[in-house]
Amino acid sequence: VLHLQPRNKPEVLIWTFGGMLGYHGMNSAGVAHFSNALSGGPRNQFGMPEYVYERLMLECSSTEQVIDVLRKLPLASNEKVARSEDLQQAVFLFGDALLQQGKNKEAAEALERYAAVAKGDTAEAQYKLALAQLRSNEADSAERTLAKLTSGPTDSPWVQRALFERGQLLYKQAKPQPAAESLERVLRANAPEELSAPATYLLGWIDYDAKRYDAA
Repeated sequence: VLHLQPRNKPEVLIWTFGGMLGYHGMNSAGVAHFSNALSGGPRNQFGMPEYVYERLMLECSSTEQVIDVLRKLPLASNEKVARSEDLQQAVFLFGDALLQQGKNKEAAEALERYAAVAKGDTAEAQYKLALAQLRSNEADSAERTLAKLTSGPTDSPWVQRALFERGQLLYKQAKPQPAAESLERVLRANAPEELSAPATYLLGWIDYDAKRYDAA
């Protein structure tokens, strides 16, 4: 165990091995981490190894500083995460928790990392990624995510939600025709009333704007 006392930075306790730059630890500012929680970047991404992050994180005095470190430096891919469903799920849960806390940019980054390596159905993650992007004012990225998610079958409740969100987004972008197509797919999918009702309402406005008053 190393007790570090750097100048103008928090004191640090690290449980480590000889020659390691950083490992499990905590500091006097209340920042702590367990290194295996650093999941690694997207598959085949060139970047810094996790041990650099572990040392830099322990030099931080707040969560905001830690997030800034993670955002600025690319994290090298970790094939263990790419192969482990448990670790992939942890990345998803982390992104979902950030979304619930309103930390939308950080949520988008985590959910995008999950979608890049996860196997199987990622519809829920893609939908929540699109929400995080929308709430971060990244409308173009959100539209691409929603378009990808809604390109397949509509039996998934997450795809149905994505169809409504995409229709609403396209309508706000003054693209009534593709907006109407997306909203009509919501209705054809027999989506629940919480989606079908507002979709029908918005379709009425699209017809009204086009002066199709009878249809509206």
